[in-house]
Amino acid sequence: GLTGLNSRFMPYNGALSTNQLDWLKAVLKEASDNKEKVIILSHVPVYPGSCSVRTLLWNYDEVLNILHSFDCVVAYLAGHDHPGGYCVDKKNIHHKTFESPLEVPVGTNAFGVIHVYEDKIE
Repeated sequence: GLTGLNSRFMPYNGALSTNQLDWLKAVLKEASDNKEKVIILSHVPVYPGSCSVRTLLWNYDEVLNILHSFDCVVAYLAGHDHPGGYCVDKKNIHHKTFESPLEVPVGTNAFGVIHVYEDKIE
């Protein structure tokens, strides 16, 4: 079977296409040129420390290379990995994988609130 980072090659993960990667580069370049900050929302995580490696995007490394080539990305929010996770990468991008609503105890709610300020995210 697949082990380590190769275990991400499961049919339920997928990858970004060349067109999607090109679109991401263009959007991040425009944001960078405009001195904007970017929070990316995606279903599938791209940073190994923020989730199980079994739930990573197949071409997570390509996406990270793009994210790391711009200074405008401050956070990457994802789902997919039911237990969730959080970490900050070497470029100070916050990677938060939200816990699945399927994992909450019966009778409780599953939601999150993010407060975005000019100088921080809470």
